Amino acid sequence: MNQLIYISNSKSKNISVWNINKYGRLNLLQNVITPGICQPIAINEKKKILYVGIRPNFSIVNYLIKKNGFLKQIKITKLPGCSVYISLDLKNKYLFSSSYHSNNLSIHPINSKGLIENKIQLINNLNKCHCSTLDLKQKILWVSCLGSDCIKHFYLNKLKIFTLIPSMQINSSIGSGPRHIIFHLSGKYAYVINELKGTIDVIKIYNSKKISKIVQSISIFKKKYNNIKWASDIHITSNNKWIYCSERYTNSIIHFNVSKNGSFLKKIYSYKCENQPRSFLIDKTNNFLLIIGQKSNYVQVMSINKYNGFLKKISRYYTGECPSWISCINIKI
Repeated sequence: MNQLIYISNSKSKNISVWNINKYGRLNLLQNVITPGICQPIAINEKKKILYVGIRPNFSIVNYLIKKNGFLKQIKITKLPGCSVYISLDLKNKYLFSSSYHSNNLSIHPINSKGLIENKIQLINNLNKCHCSTLDLKQKILWVSCLGSDCIKHFYLNKLKIFTLIPSMQINSSIGSGPRHIIFHLSGKYAYVINELKGTIDVIKIYNSKKISKIVQSISIFKKKYNNIKWASDIHITSNNKWIYCSERYTNSIIHFNVSKNGSFLKKIYSYKCENQPRSFLIDKTNNFLLIIGQKSNYVQVMSINKYNGFLKKISRYYTGECPSWISCINIKI
């Protein structure tokens, strides 16, 4: 297998394509110019299609991922707002595009070739909508509304329309600014990174008859930290052991241990990293964590200790101006 890394460099208006070897070394394969400022990326692994959101002509660009990992543009799909986050359902039937600036979420069907079609639904009045993602059971769409300090829930009804469930709204603390959402692989817990308070909310997920609730809210900072807070991204290893999050003001990656059942986080360590780490990923092997710095213009590779989750810097590479998103895929060679 060949693991490919894709980074959208918004100011350079390009996607850089890399491969990563078993030692965590990167090799640049291709730079693809995008038809606009590029930001969020999502990958359809089954159809080998990469999607990237661009502006100011709000669109999703569809790229074919070739056998060597190179990208070929094959379609552009218009959006009703500037996309800050895109995601897919596990069956690759829908693409969800959140627009922070337009306060909306557009939902698009994915055709048999993996290409994005025009929207089938537009959900408005989502105050600073940031992340939209289906839970692991693929039943409830979770949408973070940073401006309203809440997570809204939608279900897919018999008419194939996503419908709000007002009674299931999860309210964060005032001024927290919920941003990105991830799930424990048991499907029983969700973790929300709060941009403005620098906290992680651990949410117990109940069935449809009981409202999910926050069971822990833990700071990513030291106790006496009173400066600006600007948290960004969050990911969990596929073995459910460790969660990492990024904080842009302090240029840090923060490491947490996850309890066996997923209900409790314990802060372990904070690592200095690239300048303004907006996005990062954990690779497919759980061996490496890759961080991009919006202001440093570099991607940094860190190894993950398989016994305790501690990170160690390996290497860094210039990737382009203002890298905004990073994603990966395994390709058979």
